[in-house]
Amino acid sequence: MSEKEFVFKITTTTQGHKFKVCQEIFSKAFDTGRYEFNSKAMNISLRNTAETMMADVELLRERFEDYYVSAGNHPVVIDMKEAFNAMRNVKRNIPLTFQMRIDNPKELIIHRDVSSTEIKVQNVQSIRYTPPQEYDDPIVLKSTVYQQMCKDLNANKNKIVLEVREDGKLWATNTNGISKNNAVLGIYRGKHRDYRQTFNGAFLNHLCKLPTFSQQTQIYIHPDLPLRIGGTVASLGTCNFYIMDQNMIERKNKIANGEIDEQENSEEED
Repeated sequence: MSEKEFVFKITTTTQGHKFKVCQEIFSKAFDTGRYEFNSKAMNISLRNTAETMMADVELLRERFEDYYVSAGNHPVVIDMKEAFNAMRNVKRNIPLTFQMRIDNPKELIIHRDVSSTEIKVQNVQSIRYTPPQEYDDPIVLKSTVYQQMCKDLNANKNKIVLEVREDGKLWATNTNGISKNNAVLGIYRGKHRDYRQTFNGAFLNHLCKLPTFSQQTQIYIHPDLPLRIGGTVASLGTCNFYIMDQNMIERKNKIANGEIDEQENSEEED
């Protein structure tokens, strides 16, 4: 079949099983996602319904074994759970292909080995998230350390406090009201030495499978920006997740309810 019959056709023959796990995270944290295909990369933008957790992913052209995209940018919004279901049975060294035919631009076809799934493209085009850039250098740790923190602090059922203490380290603490567990995530060398924010632990726990596709995890903190947690998607590219702390969520809800003015709120932060 000629490439000219496709809007795009992209295949990875060796990393599909790892991208599947990344897609599993998407399916648990987000309802829909925007996949954009162009000549340089496959970009994914996500945000949850409440806009309290976001993500951006860049998978580079040269990291795929086969990569064809016709001229222009091709955004596709699809259901994340359906996309994960299409990849659920992708094992090691099973090829994974994303394609769209010119004669059927309303469906994204996810092809694995000898079977395929056609997912209807949604009309929503407003999912794109523009991430902030004003972060210090990250705290870098093994992804297995991040995973262990989520388990030890039972993150899925607790609020988690992240704070930089006097020893210059970033600590994570759970707050269930009965006992307190602590975990050291790494040394912080930035300027926000009084950083202390509380997070919904379930959001942090969504990322507990990072070790499957990223050996290292980067944690970026800033008192006025969402927590940024980054890594790689195997050898294909990079992923970054952005999580609002409890104060940001409360301010956001007050603005939505008309309790405070958005412009006044911005001035207060400045």
